[in-house]
Amino acid sequence: MTEPQPLTELEEQWPVVVVGAGPAGTAAGIELARQGVRTLLVDRKTVPRPKVCGGCLNGVARRQLVELGVAARLEEAGSVSLDRLRLFSGGREARLRVPAGTSVTRSTMDTLLVERAVEAGCRYLSAVTAELGEVDDTTRSVTLSRGGQSAVVRAGAVVLAAGLSGQGLGKKALEVRENPSSRIGFGTVADTSPEWVEPGAIHMVVGREGYVGLARAEFGRLSVAAAVDPAAVRGRGAREVCQGVLDENGVPISLDELNGSWAGTTTLTRRAVVPASTRLLCVGDSAGYVEPFTGEGMAWALVSGRLAASLAARGVADWSENLEDEWGRLYRDRVARKQRTCRWIASGLRRPWLVSSVVFAGRHAPWLLSPIARRVGVT
Repeated sequence: MTEPQPLTELEEQWPVVVVGAGPAGTAAGIELARQGVRTLLVDRKTVPRPKVCGGCLNGVARRQLVELGVAARLEEAGSVSLDRLRLFSGGREARLRVPAGTSVTRSTMDTLLVERAVEAGCRYLSAVTAELGEVDDTTRSVTLSRGGQSAVVRAGAVVLAAGLSGQGLGKKALEVRENPSSRIGFGTVADTSPEWVEPGAIHMVVGREGYVGLARAEFGRLSVAAAVDPAAVRGRGAREVCQGVLDENGVPISLDELNGSWAGTTTLTRRAVVPASTRLLCVGDSAGYVEPFTGEGMAWALVSGRLAASLAARGVADWSENLEDEWGRLYRDRVARKQRTCRWIASGLRRPWLVSSVVFAGRHAPWLLSPIARRVGVT
């Protein structure tokens, strides 16, 4: 998948350039290539790469991957089926049956998605930094840099799928609003999983300073993802804060014994006021993100990437403000509206007493939690 070709030898004109080779960017690239649109897909990292992600795919995400031709490959790679949720708060536990999902590390999923995009016909460049440039009547420029080399390419449309940190790429063209009270994310992937973590179960542990999610993934690996209060991390390490959440609930796991390296994110809840500008469509986390619950984040990314591909293909030859407005409406209807539920859940997770009450009710009257169970895996 790597491309040794110097950037100076890269073609200057491209119908579409996709910046970011995560789920949203690769989904867009696959759809564009299927439509016969010559597409350049670039990413500042090289797959496989670590990502802060719980690795849980809900039913919507699974259906998207089936349609993209990747789901069977995930199964071959050892992905783990999920069918239940273990919810912990206040030292109590409730167990819920949830719609079928899948657990897989982002390093595995991203690698398979990039391979699929290349097979479909995308030109893929890794370890490339992209900077959006000026717009003329027919194209937008993108400056690509790698290892001291640089090149300017021009695209009929740019799909920005560079994740949370990549929202800054569009700062000259987009207004991004950040929730000042948002939590920040941390995560790791360990090569082995403690026996306490049940295969097939999502484990959500809610404490005063945040919440920690754990799930077994392929080949016995363990995915750990957390959303914690920024103030809690000051003067302490992320692992220490997450360990405190586990200890608070009596979860018998020592994070010090896990061999994975920890990574963090910027604030989680943010959005582009209008996820489009001239010859630019934002998808995935670059368009907006809310603290997810169990698999919604990757579903939003895959859905938005595929939806934007058709608009980008149309816009190559005939871009207009109407197309930008159309993407804004489509994004709100198919993605942003679904994020409202997660925003409501995230608000509730900041009140451990409320979660503890829900858990208590679920232990004694499981039917009370059936509406929550139905929401898990549905976007």
